[in-house]
Amino acid sequence: MTSTAPDSEANKRAWDTLYRETNGSVWGKDPIPFVEEILASLHGEIGAGDPVLDAASGDGRHLPLLRQTRGMVHSCDASEAALEKQCQPDTADDVRRSRCDLSATPYEDGHFQFISLIDTIETLPEPEPALREMHRILRPGGKLLCNIPDEEDEIAADAMDPLSADEEVPAYLYQGAYYYRFYPEGEALDLVRACGFEIVRNEIHHWREEPHPGFREYAHDHTSRVLLLIRK
Repeated sequence: MTSTAPDSEANKRAWDTLYRETNGSVWGKDPIPFVEEILASLHGEIGAGDPVLDAASGDGRHLPLLRQTRGMVHSCDASEAALEKQCQPDTADDVRRSRCDLSATPYEDGHFQFISLIDTIETLPEPEPALREMHRILRPGGKLLCNIPDEEDEIAADAMDPLSADEEVPAYLYQGAYYYRFYPEGEALDLVRACGFEIVRNEIHHWREEPHPGFREYAHDHTSRVLLLIRK
C-alpha cells in the first residue's frame, strides 16, 4: 500500500490529536532505561542551575530524571495537549515549558548544557532543521542525547504502510497517520555529523515497553541506536 507523505504540519497535528484524545499518559511514567543510565553518567557535567532541555517532551515521562539533576529544567513540544498533560502538581512549579516547533525554538544561542531528544528523529519528515536547531541552542561542550532506530526495531513491522516502493530506505505511515523513517547506521551517523555534532557514544540498546493507550495497545520490544553527541 502506498500513501502520500504528510508535511510537517500534518504530522504535528496527528501527534497533537493523539495527546488530546487519550485520557492520561500515552507513554507511561517509567523512563526508558538508557535515558536513566546515560544521564547518571553525566551527573558531574550538569552544574547547579545549568539549563537542561527535554525536547519533544511529549507527556513528560523523562522530566523526573531531569529534575533529579542540579539543572534548571525546561521542556518543549509542538503539542499543546502534550504540555497540558505535563502540568501535574509535582512538576508544574519547577519545569519551564514552551510550545514550539523543534526547528524554531524560542531559546538563545548556546543556552543549554544538556538536551534529550528521545524517540523523535524517526518521526520527523525533515529532521535536519530540528537537529541544527538543537546544535544552535546547545553550549559549546554541551551534549545531546538522542536515539535513531533502524528497521531492526520491532515496531518497524507493525502497521507501517510504506510511502513509496521506490525508496531504498523507505518512510512509513503508522496507522495511516504518524510518519516514521528508520535509519541504517551509516545514514544516522552522517545525519548528526552534517548537523554539526561530534559523536561521543554510539550504542545499541534494547528495552520493553508496556502498551501505549490509543497508540500501540500491547507490550512490545524496542531496539534502537543511541547516540550521545557533543557540540564542539
